Amino acid sequence: MRSGAISRCLLLPAVLFACSVVFAESPDIDRLIRQANGGDQAAMFNLGVFYQNGRGVQQNYTEAARWYQKAADRGLSAAQTNLGNLYLVGKGVPRDEAVAAKWYMRAAVDGFAPAQTNLGMMWAAGRGDLKQDFSEAVRWYRRASDQHYPAAQAALAFMLLRGLGVQKDEAAAAHLYLAAAKEGWVSAQETLGWLYAHGIGVREDYSESVKWTRKAVERGSARAMNNLAIAYEKGKGVPVDLSQAFEWYRRAADAGLAEARHNLAVMYNEGRVPRDNPEAARWLARAQAQQQGRGSSGDTSLEPLMPSPSGDGH
Repeated sequence: MRSGAISRCLLLPAVLFACSVVFAESPDIDRLIRQANGGDQAAMFNLGVFYQNGRGVQQNYTEAARWYQKAADRGLSAAQTNLGNLYLVGKGVPRDEAVAAKWYMRAAVDGFAPAQTNLGMMWAAGRGDLKQDFSEAVRWYRRASDQHYPAAQAALAFMLLRGLGVQKDEAAAAHLYLAAAKEGWVSAQETLGWLYAHGIGVREDYSESVKWTRKAVERGSARAMNNLAIAYEKGKGVPVDLSQAFEWYRRAADAGLAEARHNLAVMYNEGRVPRDNPEAARWLARAQAQQQGRGSSGDTSLEPLMPSPSGDGH
């Protein structure tokens, strides 16, 4: 029914998360509009950020795109990247992955790490009129990773872990995941916990596994909650505690994780909590429906992660 191993949490090439950039701190819309109308690129960009996120103004993706466009046309890499994100998902502009890739490319060639990362993901997934090319994806991930950009470090680590577009190197992958995890990148924290639990690229260490899993839990990761539940259920890095296992399965299940819903059903069915066959059936049905809805291809959402890590503009 259920694998006893802590579940993988890997950044699949078919999943794109567009890295956006947020620089602005406090909205002074009138002042920004005056500055932007006077040709200030940073003001144009910040207006885009405020309209996109509804800070100090009513959220308006069309206005966000308009201001990003003005700054992007003047060569601001951060604006080009965020404009690409809007085209990627069709917010404020028609959805057009090819246009998104074009803006990522313009910012990427100028050395902007978030755009390089997004472009790498477009190559990895074969989107935006780009033919899938893992080697090209790795090339862009490396450029951004060399700038210590955690999203790129995690993406490159995945390619190294799987041997996609590059020779498989589990130790190098673990090293990059660690670097990204230390910067707070939640997917890296999740995966690093899994690597320590299985001794892949690092020595097996359940205490380290739990440490990094907890960090991802603190960031709200449902996968990490599920993995922490398994640790409590199996006594891996923590004492066996079925009540804690149930609690974290339940939180992950409530957050929508199909695997956690399945695991929760098993606990009810096997009597690892007070046996409740109707509850077991309910959670199992929810898990199965969710998995069938996803299909065999998995999650292919192109929705950018929000809020996204900030970076330096060009």
